[in-house]
Amino acid sequence: MDLNAILPPEEDVQATLMDRIENLPPFPLLASKLLTPDTSGESVARIVGTDPAIAQRVLQFVNSATFGVSTHFSSVDDAVARLGPDKVRSVALNLILFDTLFNRQASSNFDRTTFWKHSLAVAGIARALAEQLEYPDPEEAYTAGLLHDIGKIVLDVAGRIRYGDFVQELKNFDGPADEKKRDILGLSHDDIGAYYGHHWNLPERLILTIRFHHQPFDHLKLDPETSLLIAIVALADFIVWSQGFGSFDTLRHPILNPDVERHLAVGKLHLSALMDQMDRDISEAADHYGFSYPSTEEFREQLLRTNISLGQINTRYYYLHGDLRQKIETLSQLRESITRPHRSLDPDDIISGTLDAIHEDFGFDRIIAFTIDSPKRTLKPTAFKDTTGLGVDIMALEIHPDSSDGRFIECLRKHVPVLIAGRDPQEVDVLSFLKTREIGMVPFTSNNKIIGLLSVDNATSGRAIRVSDLSTVSIVANELGMALENARTFEDIKQRADFDGLTRAYNRTAIDQMLADAYNEALKGKIDLAVAMVDVDLFKAFNDQYGHLAGDSILKLIAGTLIKFSRPTEIVGRYGGEEFFCILRDTDLDGAVKYGERICAKIEELGSLLHNRFPDHKLTISIGVAAFQVHLRVKEELIDMADQAMYAAKAAGRNCVMIGWLDDSRQMHVDTPKPTKR
Repeated sequence: MDLNAILPPEEDVQATLMDRIENLPPFPLLASKLLTPDTSGESVARIVGTDPAIAQRVLQFVNSATFGVSTHFSSVDDAVARLGPDKVRSVALNLILFDTLFNRQASSNFDRTTFWKHSLAVAGIARALAEQLEYPDPEEAYTAGLLHDIGKIVLDVAGRIRYGDFVQELKNFDGPADEKKRDILGLSHDDIGAYYGHHWNLPERLILTIRFHHQPFDHLKLDPETSLLIAIVALADFIVWSQGFGSFDTLRHPILNPDVERHLAVGKLHLSALMDQMDRDISEAADHYGFSYPSTEEFREQLLRTNISLGQINTRYYYLHGDLRQKIETLSQLRESITRPHRSLDPDDIISGTLDAIHEDFGFDRIIAFTIDSPKRTLKPTAFKDTTGLGVDIMALEIHPDSSDGRFIECLRKHVPVLIAGRDPQEVDVLSFLKTREIGMVPFTSNNKIIGLLSVDNATSGRAIRVSDLSTVSIVANELGMALENARTFEDIKQRADFDGLTRAYNRTAIDQMLADAYNEALKGKIDLAVAMVDVDLFKAFNDQYGHLAGDSILKLIAGTLIKFSRPTEIVGRYGGEEFFCILRDTDLDGAVKYGERICAKIEELGSLLHNRFPDHKLTISIGVAAFQVHLRVKEELIDMADQAMYAAKAAGRNCVMIGWLDDSRQMHVDTPKPTKR
């Protein structure tokens, strides 16, 4: 295929790197020769033998105890003859790449040892996957795994923003790293790695794997072997990240390339064999390169624990299935409980309506809905149906499941109904609080994630609660979870209509409505209210020089900074073009000034980070603030005061905050705020 069609444009590469690609450290010539397609055994021996130092280290590696071969190899030819050219080629590539690319500590913020461990682990898993899937060249998969992240090294050596500095900045952001890479660095490591590989004439299949191991690739209509190789490396990278061995130490949740499962059946893989093969490869490399790595036993124990946990879940579902079959005839009586949750899109109505329906269909004396308070790691009641007359203050109840390994934890972790009957002190305390001898707990989930629990009891009637009853209630709980998910989806769609597609800040329509609501509250004396108009300095010149894609990245980063460093009561919206508007509820004029100065400082810090990428443009903003005044007639006057103050800030030299206000005669004034410390 035409590789130029999938590689980034040269101007984007030059905007991301400090120097032209021709001036970067070249890909090792010896490695390039070893990567030539269809290299024979004789060729491998000859290529390795041209560098005596590498040849000696290859022999030292294959003769080491950890390599696991009992006989001694006297020469490279001997090693090629007995181990095969592919194995010797992989060993030589490891040593060459480690010496010439990965072992150069160009940045103190990017730990090359961690990166090398990750590369070796991905390579080992890729080779094992290739063998399981009968890919024709497992050593090619090993090489692709070894090189898949080479773009990170290029960015760390020559990026206008070093990759190590980006990794440090990544700690301030949530969500997928790839999007932030493009916003901050200009291009992601897969773009740069593929461009670099193409320039140094790496094989096309390796270039495509480097480029698409994080991205969809089916639309390219590649040949089956190339598609399978990309899928192998993408899955290997996902597995290694999920084991906690990423290319850097900042914790990120791995995302699997969506096209992977179209080319390999993940569920049919022998995962333990994959881990065993990786253990063998890494134990060899760890001994040679002198770094530590978890032992085979530690990996095996982790896999065994996972299998045991899955077995326990399957066993419980087996018995639950039997209970459900026994209760199937009762389903016709549950129409009210099953249909009631779906009659509203308001979460409060959904929960309260479900509790009423459960009481009508099952006759429990009391039903309580608990939700999970994640920061405090507690279960708290959010709604209840109580016919006991016992006078219990249900909303004061808090359950701390982490303090016990009992049934509460079992319900949460295993997603199964449980009967609480006083088996441990925590259960006794909860039963005593509710003045009952037993309660049933049933989880309700959304997208297989627990969002709450239902508790049922018969405190006054004294009727026993059977596990089969709880199994039937779990059917209703499932409907409750789906109804809440539908409500959440509806709210998401509704909210998306309020957000700017580029920056994810509120759009102009939403901001106008929220300002109208806040203005009416301020008019009634219920809240203090201030606003801030924010404009990116010299943004047109920036767009003209660096292009609209770079401009879009800047707008997203500024919006993200505004949102991150605003309180929950402070609303950020994109007002138009490069202007942002902030509604500052419960904030007076002094507070608005401090807010503006804080944001100015944060954007200036961001500009310092981006300086090498955009050396001819200093990233700053100008801010105008204004506060509600009793003699204002309409909210538009508040906007106009902030807008005029913003233009005054630009006229005063930019990168500052100015105040707009109206005097009693309704004349507009703009002032410089009193000096405050930044």
